[in-house]
Amino acid sequence: MVTKSFQDYEGLLNKNYKDAVATLLAKYGPATDNYFQEKSYQRFLNGEIKSPAKGQTSRTAEGLYCHHIDENKFLNMANAGYILEQKIPFLYQQKDRLVYCNLVEHLILHALVVRETQGHFGYPGLIQFIQPCVIDWYIRHVKPDKLWEQKCFKEAYITSGQATILLNTIDKRLVSTKRKKFSLVSKNKTTSSNHILSSDYPHLVKINFDIFSSRTKIVNKLFDLKYRDQYKNIKQFIRATPTHSKNELLKELDQVIEQLG
Repeated sequence: MVTKSFQDYEGLLNKNYKDAVATLLAKYGPATDNYFQEKSYQRFLNGEIKSPAKGQTSRTAEGLYCHHIDENKFLNMANAGYILEQKIPFLYQQKDRLVYCNLVEHLILHALVVRETQGHFGYPGLIQFIQPCVIDWYIRHVKPDKLWEQKCFKEAYITSGQATILLNTIDKRLVSTKRKKFSLVSKNKTTSSNHILSSDYPHLVKINFDIFSSRTKIVNKLFDLKYRDQYKNIKQFIRATPTHSKNELLKELDQVIEQLG
């Protein structure tokens, strides 16, 4: 029998993004602090400090994540490099632009963003961080070690079968979006398949997100030499990922650039 919580997840996935956010705001309540401290954020934007100080927004003790509502307008809004790259105003870091969610609800929010923005936003976070976590915890039964992750695991708990159903539903709904905007399967047979590039954000250089999310290696080839000037941005992107193989990825990237000579 389908559990009530899973019915809630299915219902959330059938909403539009705006209504899904409203549902979660009503469920968990609003944030009581800004994501970053305003003065620190402005100093960061002015180049005075390397990263802005965060506000008191964490609710991982309750098993909840903090999601930026405007992730349908910007990418990776908590990352210093992305903030500078996209020149994100403080307005979008304020407490009324935040919503709380558990892991599965976070998955759904990103899926809705990807679908409604035709793949321009939400996809990296979905594929890099959230989806792999859902697969590891609920399908592969890899229990998290950290206490806060254990809280998140329990708060969002679904069975392996339910996780599979949810992920398959999301994948089917996003197929046309991914093909249209990301060209996930390359037509160039001399290059690796499944590369993506958002034309609006060339700093996300055609990284193979499927391979990257498995944390084994980065693509062995960049599509075009004209993207070599984005080298620092790719390295910054890699450094922002919570993976034990980060150093190996950076080393391989250096080798790729050297080969492109």
